[in-house]
Amino acid sequence: MKLRCARNAAAAGGFPVANDLPARILRAMQAFVDAVAAELEQPRALLKQVVDHLASHYSVSRDELGAFLTSQLDALEDYEVDLLFSPLFTPTLTQQAAFSELLDRQTLPSSEWPVLLRKLAQRPTNARLITEDGATHAIRLREVSLERFVTRLNLDVLIPDPLGKLLHALPPAQDRALLKALARRIVWNKEPRRAVLFRYLLASTSEDFYHREDLLSLL
Repeated sequence: MKLRCARNAAAAGGFPVANDLPARILRAMQAFVDAVAAELEQPRALLKQVVDHLASHYSVSRDELGAFLTSQLDALEDYEVDLLFSPLFTPTLTQQAAFSELLDRQTLPSSEWPVLLRKLAQRPTNARLITEDGATHAIRLREVSLERFVTRLNLDVLIPDPLGKLLHALPPAQDRALLKALARRIVWNKEPRRAVLFRYLLASTSEDFYHREDLLSLL
């Protein structure tokens, strides 16, 4: 089921407001808001790339990391925030896989992503970053970071049959979400590459030589 939002915002030059959307669409959109927010609000360690970037570009020492995150981020431009946090908020395959079950039920067209981003920003969505001293620092995510994450989740990709049926039945069960996330990546979601992936998965299933490591080598 693909979501279809009302078009009445076009004349006003803005996004559809909540009262203008059918209840069914609001519930479906809320499922995406909740899922994305839950993933983004998972505690995550401040990666070495981020620490090094802060040191080289802003002269932030390790014992100043917490103070910078909580009190000085607002002074940065959006492009600076995106560059700084890109290692943290570019979704990994594992993070993309967290949305496989939701995407099995419904996809979200790219035309609706601005609504999703607006709702996440207004919520607000707060990341919890853990510095080297073990302290957790809550920061409100800007739309530039939200957009980086959302636009790389491939929320609009519907896996067609027969690949979809194969992925749903492919053993082992614990790898199915990961395989679906892989199939939704841009490099694999068009023919003839999708056919290559299908043949590989079909062969590995029928001939019992499937290995998770081989899957990851396709990235």
